[in-house]
Amino acid sequence: MRSLGFAILLYILEHMLNNSKTCSLTQIRHFLKALVLEQFGDELEEEEVREVAITIVQDHLQNRGIPHKYEYWDFEEKSLKYLEFHLIQIVDYKINGTTYLELTSECIEMLFKTRELYNEMRVSIKSLFFRQQIEKGVFDGALREIKELSIDVKEEKNNIQRLRERIMKEALKVSKENEFKKQLERVNEQLYKEKTVFKEIDNLIDDTMKQYEKGELEDDKRNAVILIKKMKRGLQKTNAEHEELFVDKLDLQRFMNQSLDSLIYRSFLVKINFEKDVVEKVLKGTSLLGMQQFLQSLLFRTKYKKSLYPSTWFQLQRFKSREESTTGGDIPSYNEELERRQIEHEETVRKWKVDRLRGYLEVIANPLLTREEVYLSDVLNELKNENKEHFQEIMDSADFLPFLITLDRIEQVLFLRNDELKVEVFEPAFHAVVDLAERSNELWKMQGFQIERSTRELRFDNGDEMTDWKFIRGVVIEND
Repeated sequence: MRSLGFAILLYILEHMLNNSKTCSLTQIRHFLKALVLEQFGDELEEEEVREVAITIVQDHLQNRGIPHKYEYWDFEEKSLKYLEFHLIQIVDYKINGTTYLELTSECIEMLFKTRELYNEMRVSIKSLFFRQQIEKGVFDGALREIKELSIDVKEEKNNIQRLRERIMKEALKVSKENEFKKQLERVNEQLYKEKTVFKEIDNLIDDTMKQYEKGELEDDKRNAVILIKKMKRGLQKTNAEHEELFVDKLDLQRFMNQSLDSLIYRSFLVKINFEKDVVEKVLKGTSLLGMQQFLQSLLFRTKYKKSLYPSTWFQLQRFKSREESTTGGDIPSYNEELERRQIEHEETVRKWKVDRLRGYLEVIANPLLTREEVYLSDVLNELKNENKEHFQEIMDSADFLPFLITLDRIEQVLFLRNDELKVEVFEPAFHAVVDLAERSNELWKMQGFQIERSTRELRFDNGDEMTDWKFIRGVVIEND
């Protein structure tokens, strides 16, 4: 009975992975009848199958609506505790009495040991169903799998965000439990595996497109080609979102280091007892001479503000008149000056960022003045040979990869000048494009370039890998 129960759970899971919510008790009866015949060699009657299905599903798996209870010993609190959970839930109910079932999240965790393992398998499982749909020629289902892949990538992004929020609340605990290191290793391994999966799917779509484009296209084949092109565009968008996860991973690592630094600083600032932990040790002579000099320089400064002299206590105090006190003095002018400085600082930072991004864009676009297309790897290799210091500076920068991902998402870069823009531009990346068009007549006359993902991989000296983008001279102008 237990083995049949697990078989039913896996059968419902298969329906969920197929993105189908039509797993009813009738289908489970057909599945049980075929399973018993195959495994035990017994052919059950319809009434017998119905009784077995109701007994397993309603009495055991659903437990007549009562939560299952699991008793365990809590070693921290040294007491017995109970865990309540459901295995199956009803997702839909028809007037004719048909109910549709699916597994609860607790049941999925139980089947796959941990939820993290299930998340790691989601993209691989979806790619498996995608291949099956392509082989069968069911392109509607394959297109749906592409959309599901995009949802899974967004879920991974949410997982990284949840870990970031936990670090914000309890960075020290996360560090002590080595959870961050384990999570980072798991994310790193998972991202590279999924990158390989996306590459295989992209190759499969290209091969399928070539097969359907051979010869004359009939109506059914023409519709298939349209769906395949939609899959291609959907996969490119999902792949771009997946590339962003690498940037999120780097930001998460940087955020963890900053949180630990801030925590150490706050702990020292709040928890240290200066008289007991510092002064007492200095007086006992347990500290070094350099530390004594440093502390004395803090405690006994040679320059004091005039307001600290005791003689000022006996000087006459000058009281402001009511008119002087209500005028507000120079406070408004001071606030205006502070606001002006802040605006100038923000403008300086923005210009600095635009200049950096314009430099990246110039490195990419200049080779297209003499060539029709060029790969990112070729651009970087040429830069490394011509100016190794500039190459190393770009490789060490934290905004180069996010800039490439921004360009990839817009698919093509248009070199427009300020007088040609129809809207106001706020993003630094697009400011860099406009600025470069204003500075270079050759690039402005070129109009721009297109960005395509290639099947080539670009590997850096530190072991990181990324897509070797292809840049193509010229742009495609779409008519409204």
